[in-house]
Amino acid sequence: MTEETQTTLASNSQSLLIGAKELATLLGISRSLLYGLHSSGRLGPLPYELGGRVLWSRKEIEEWVDSGLPPRVKWVAIRKMQSEKEFQR
Repeated sequence: MTEETQTTLASNSQSLLIGAKELATLLGISRSLLYGLHSSGRLGPLPYELGGRVLWSRKEIEEWVDSGLPPRVKWVAIRKMQSEKEFQR
């Protein structure tokens, strides 16, 4: 890996939103597996579309991993409950 590539990866690791390539690298899987997980609903967090790009929230991905990688249906329910608890405060 070149120094330029390492610098790029280091700066991307701090991004709030990350693309499929960065997400796959972060999770240690291939992009094709990432898209398979996304299309099957096994990847919990949904991506955002911004400027023609498909991006995921790094923070939400980290929370999803910390929650044990639940499938999307469960992940959405978890996020909804968290949101309702915050709203009640």
